[in-house]
Amino acid sequence: MKLGMQGLVVSTVLTLGACSGKTTDVSSTAADAANVAAASPAGTAASAENAMHYPDWAKAVAPPYPNATIGFMVNTRLYQFQSTDDPATVGDWYKSHVNASWEKDATSDSRSTVVNGVQIAISKISGPPGDAASAKTVIALTLR
Repeated sequence: MKLGMQGLVVSTVLTLGACSGKTTDVSSTAADAANVAAASPAGTAASAENAMHYPDWAKAVAPPYPNATIGFMVNTRLYQFQSTDDPATVGDWYKSHVNASWEKDATSDSRSTVVNGVQIAISKISGPPGDAASAKTVIALTLR
């Protein structure tokens, strides 16, 4: 059977929904993605695509980071993003979107907070710096 891109996306969503044991309403999922993109600042629509499967428990604490190069569920309690932005830029964005007390580690330049049972941790990716398109920061949201 030959599937077009839209058929493949719908098939993937239905398959993932079946695997999770949870019913997935494709129309509401598409509407939710459209609402996130519409309510977000310019340039964020592309990051909503890069932040696929952003969980509801994370949405309740913070919107997806707008300059994410990739975002994915590691498991049911951990969601991670990568960004080409430096940790200070990512940290400033989160501080402006999440009203919380932030801890900063002076030696590693990492930042973290816990809000409504969700830990947000922002860390520099170790290794060679790479070019401008290389990921520099990892953002981890963990449901506690």
